[in-house]
Amino acid sequence: MEFMANQKKKNAIKKIARQIGVMPGLIIVSLTLLSGCQNVNSLLLKTQRLGLPENGTTSLALPLPQYVVGESFTFSDNRKQTVVEIQSDKVIWKTNNGVVRTTYRNPFIPYLDWKSKYSIATSESDADNTMLWPPIPGKIEYFKFNRTIQQADNPNSKSYSQIWECKSLGEKEITTPAGAFNTIHVDCTRYYPTKLNTRQVRSFYYSPELGYYASRVDKYKSGARKEINITKHEFDTSILSDEGKQALGKIVQSLLENGKSGQQKMWVNVSRDMKVAIQVDERTTVDGKICRDYKGVFFVEGRNMTNNRKACRHDSGLWIQA
Repeated sequence: MEFMANQKKKNAIKKIARQIGVMPGLIIVSLTLLSGCQNVNSLLLKTQRLGLPENGTTSLALPLPQYVVGESFTFSDNRKQTVVEIQSDKVIWKTNNGVVRTTYRNPFIPYLDWKSKYSIATSESDADNTMLWPPIPGKIEYFKFNRTIQQADNPNSKSYSQIWECKSLGEKEITTPAGAFNTIHVDCTRYYPTKLNTRQVRSFYYSPELGYYASRVDKYKSGARKEINITKHEFDTSILSDEGKQALGKIVQSLLENGKSGQQKMWVNVSRDMKVAIQVDERTTVDGKICRDYKGVFFVEGRNMTNNRKACRHDSGLWIQA
């Protein structure tokens, strides 16, 4: 079985060579060593699409995700990242520990740059949003990625180059703390650009419902493994204007104080394409305080996000998030 899999990959490499005009005889058909470095690099740095099966119709119609400012994803490693700006085909994110990152809308491409109190990173790549998109099962693409990192306490920068191979492996249903999702499994393998020996395999489980990956698994040559799963897909209300926060807060306070279980109220942000449906549940007692679960369903520029919260009534009469 392993021989057959290796032979299939060799044949795929030969096919790429023929498609871009490189003689297959120049390639030593090995998974780790390739001769003729100049030809090999030019081969791998040109994106090719291979073997697109007819059963990939669902993925074929899949649009690139369209994020909105305020949209946030929280993962099982306690990392929360929120969209703070959209720049055409790029997205600016800010994490809960203050790191600002730039990415393409395409979630399979590594961070383009980041800035934290410890380091600044920039990159150059021949990949863009079209890389592997749409992720039809059987599609394979390659791209080059050059990273430069400047540490805050070191005047010297460090640069390194990578070759990535990404392939779409088909649909898979997974379960996460945020629920079950139908996903598209994509494996991206990172190589050294000269030897092409595997350094890392990053597995994405992309959810069209979320417009992001519901799970990501990283496996390294050292044997280390890291898995993160989505726990929340929410709207970060901290990005609202002061007037917006006050208006939404009044509705929430009124419902928590006077609303019956299951009662809803709608708030519309007239300055933005945003509607929020607030619903409260029954009152409960927690540590001697009256508390209620409630949720806000945010409809923002075509995206839907749900914030689940609990608030308890204080002696002042205000309901405070627990």
